[in-house]
Amino acid sequence: MRTLALDAKADAARNLLTEPCALLVLDNFETVAEAEQARLTEFLANAPCAALVTTRQMFSDRRARNILIDAMGDAEAREFVNKLIEISPRREAFAGLDVAEIIKVAAANPLVMEWVVAQIQQAQEPRHVFDELAHGRGDAAQRVFDRSFNLPYLGDDGRAALLALTLFTPNASRNALAEVAGLDAERVDDSVMRLVSLRLADTDALNARVERVRVRKAE
Repeated sequence: MRTLALDAKADAARNLLTEPCALLVLDNFETVAEAEQARLTEFLANAPCAALVTTRQMFSDRRARNILIDAMGDAEAREFVNKLIEISPRREAFAGLDVAEIIKVAAANPLVMEWVVAQIQQAQEPRHVFDELAHGRGDAAQRVFDRSFNLPYLGDDGRAALLALTLFTPNASRNALAEVAGLDAERVDDSVMRLVSLRLADTDALNARVERVRVRKAE
């Protein structure tokens, strides 16, 4: 369908949505521009098939049924952590490590498990990471995030950049981030690299915009 002309592509999409087994999936709704969210919500509500929306924020439309996904089951959590380790540039750091410890300290929350894996990748001895997290305050997300925020590796520039990101919804250009954080281009680039390596932020496909990573916690 991607090779079709615009009008033909629209017709093909409409035909697909009328198939009996069709499911329309929209990922990361919170990244849609606010001006377009109302139009998109109306389209989803009137789509000729079932629609599934993923978002890090509560979907406010009364016609939607919100399902909070807070933690993974044991089998899928193990698979998730093993895949994170498999693609890690420092797989040797996880040699002999029981993935159950990562799952436990992260309360099986996928993003928090990513944070823990990222900390171990940054030359952090696993036992030291687990011991510190076990004595932290708050839930798993707060303990792991606080430790990431306070790591010497992140540095003052990284902390300034992360705090500045909270002023942008949902993302910021590097120039805007540098202006608000009070950093020059070189320092903001280094800070973004550190935030991304600790999974505290993401960048877009062109590496031009920076988005803070949020974790959804049970209410």
